[in-house]
Amino acid sequence: FFLNTYDLQRWAFLLPLLMLLIAYLMVSAIRYPSLKSINWRARIRFRTFILIFVGAVLLWRFWGVGLAIVFHGYIFYGIVLNMRKMNRRSKRLKQLRERRPDLVKKSQKTSE
Repeated sequence: FFLNTYDLQRWAFLLPLLMLLIAYLMVSAIRYPSLKSINWRARIRFRTFILIFVGAVLLWRFWGVGLAIVFHGYIFYGIVLNMRKMNRRSKRLKQLRERRPDLVKKSQKTSE
């Protein structure tokens, strides 16, 4: 719908790549947030409510573009979160190796 509405057929070659990415994400260990875990009874700040309301109105008004942005945003949100988590994990491991080199040497000896 989005490609036909805005005359973007020349970008249609990306759809199979996007489909392969989504297929890979379905079987990968990358975690995504779930709407099941949202506490719908939680109190939110007024500013957050206004942002959600404005986002919903914009999504309703520009539903073709809005849905494309929401879907693609959700797809890449999980990937970015996973990359950040891996980066933090590698930094912590590097710091541990710098602070405690004796632990690294012991583990290398046992693996040989």
